[in-house]
Amino acid sequence: MRVGMFFGSVFMLIATALIILLLLIVVPSTEPTDNDEMETMSFTLGRGSLDFDIRMGDLEGYTQSSVLRFGGAELIGYRYYTPEDHTLIRLVDAIIEKTGHTSGYALAETLLEFVQDNVRYVEDEGVLDHYQFPLETLYYGQGDCEDHACLLATLYGIAGIDSVLINEPGHVTVGVDTTAKGESVTKFGSDTEYYLAEATGFSDIGRGDLGDNFTFPPYTSLFLLGTLLAMLGVFLVSIWMVRQ
Repeated sequence: MRVGMFFGSVFMLIATALIILLLLIVVPSTEPTDNDEMETMSFTLGRGSLDFDIRMGDLEGYTQSSVLRFGGAELIGYRYYTPEDHTLIRLVDAIIEKTGHTSGYALAETLLEFVQDNVRYVEDEGVLDHYQFPLETLYYGQGDCEDHACLLATLYGIAGIDSVLINEPGHVTVGVDTTAKGESVTKFGSDTEYYLAEATGFSDIGRGDLGDNFTFPPYTSLFLLGTLLAMLGVFLVSIWMVRQ
C-alpha cells in the first residue's frame, strides 16, 4: 500500500506539473496593445520591393505575451499558426495586389519566395528552441526553421492555400497542396499530395528531400485536447493509487 501511495503521489505531482506547463504554453493572451504607432518596413518582393506598415500595438500583443516559448513541435501548429492575424491578412492582400497572383501555384511560390527573401535563418541559442509568432518573425527578419515554417503556413492559410506543417527530427518545414513536381508527402487517410516548400533555403516548391520519419503538427486544438485528457487520466489514476 505504501508503495502504491508513493508512486501515486509521484505520478500526481508529475501530471499536475505537466498540465500547468501545457496551460502556460497555450493559454496566455496575445491581444494587441493600445499602441497605434506605425512602422513602415520595406520588403523584397520578386524583383521589386513592398513598403508595408506594421502597427506596433499588434506586434506588442505577441512580444509582451507571457506565453512560454517552447513546448515541443507538436504544439507549434496550434499556438504559432495565426491566420486570423489582421496585419498578416493585410500583408497577403498587399502581395496579391502588387503581383497579381491570386491563387494556385503562382501565389504559393510567390509567398514562399517572400519568406525566403525576407527572413534570415538564425539558430536559437541554448538548449531549448525559442518559438516566435509569425508577425514577430516577419518584423525581426530572422528565425530558425519552425519560425520560417509557421510564417509561411500562416500566409498560405490566409491566402486560402491548403498546407501542412511537417516535423522531421531536428527540422520543421511546410508541405503545400498545389500543382508542382518533385518531393511530396500525403497524410494518413488522404490522397492530397503536399509538395515540399522549404522556407529556410532558396529552392522552388517541390525541391529538396524529406526523410521517412516525420509527423504533421496539427493546426487545431485537437492535439492539445487529447494531451490534456491523457494527462487528466494520469492524474485521476494517481489519485486512485494514493487512496488504495
